[in-house]
Amino acid sequence: MSTAFIADVHIGNHKRHGGATMASINARCRLVLGTLRGAVGEAIAHKCTRLVVAGDLLDYSRPEAPVLNEVQQTFRKAHRAGIEVVLMVGNHEQISTAQGDHALGVLSTYAIVVEKPARLGDLLCVPFRPGPAKDWLEDAVRVMLNAEGGAGPAPPPGPGPRTLAIHLGIRDDRTPIWLRNAPDSIHIDELFAICEEHAVTRVVAGNWHNHQTWRKGKIKVMQLGALCPTGWDNPGLDGYGTVAFLDGEALTKIEVPGPRFVATKSYKEATALVDKAQRAGCRPFLSLTVAPEDMLEMSAWVEASVTKGKLAGGEVLPDQEMAKHEAENASAAARGASNIDEALVDFVAHKPMPDTVDRRAVLSRCQEYMKP
Repeated sequence: MSTAFIADVHIGNHKRHGGATMASINARCRLVLGTLRGAVGEAIAHKCTRLVVAGDLLDYSRPEAPVLNEVQQTFRKAHRAGIEVVLMVGNHEQISTAQGDHALGVLSTYAIVVEKPARLGDLLCVPFRPGPAKDWLEDAVRVMLNAEGGAGPAPPPGPGPRTLAIHLGIRDDRTPIWLRNAPDSIHIDELFAICEEHAVTRVVAGNWHNHQTWRKGKIKVMQLGALCPTGWDNPGLDGYGTVAFLDGEALTKIEVPGPRFVATKSYKEATALVDKAQRAGCRPFLSLTVAPEDMLEMSAWVEASVTKGKLAGGEVLPDQEMAKHEAENASAAARGASNIDEALVDFVAHKPMPDTVDRRAVLSRCQEYMKP
């Protein structure tokens, strides 16, 4: 029996760079929905019998009905292909900690919704729960293993290897200092100890968006990373779109195309990143920081790239350090002037501007503004 795992799809009508809206679903949301369909397609092609979403299928707790309908139709396709869909509640879907107070209930027609720790055969599912995981995760595992029966149609677990699916970030010594006490996480050493105590050999985790793996003896841990990154705080082309496959004890992964967020200060690097993304089947969102005098030209290029379908969206920002340096240089050139009119002429003459800008017109407008 093969099981596919994904996490952190974050489906919703994101307002930033949302694009055109049709039938209450904006362009960015459609891109994310397409990525989910791609992941389901890979699970079908792999002949999986189960697909587990390890939390944060949705980006917020009250999604629009048309969005949910698209998700439902995708899981209907999985159901028809003989795949059991398991949806673990993540922190983004929760409305409150009360049982049932989350956004996934309406998707239960074609899915098993896991809102509290549940056992499906040798698969142990632990959805999001607030509070430090070291205080409750091992107890949750122990309770599941001691419980009679399971949460679904699968038989109770035997004495063999077990898989644990969680919605928790995983920390190690490389974790940035500001995340080392994050309550929605657990240290890898604490997780290994739980695995050793309860014969768990595979762990797949959602919640944190960077993809990582760890191994200790026979135990392999995979932080899936986001199927769909949510912004430039999840930068780069690689490490996202993960669909993991568990066949026996073999845990492997592929990456499916979807949204990516790239940022650079170089037009040359920007074009290279766009080309690389296209070869991988992705349409990225680009944040390009340039010299102030290049903004008009680069904005036109980004807009044209979006129109041609090379970019899903983009923004062009002024290089603040460069702008400050250029303003200081222009100010220095104006300091030798004998009066305010000469200073203004010198400043405009030395201030970098796009070639298409008429400096005389700028000077004339400034002089007009400064008239008493």
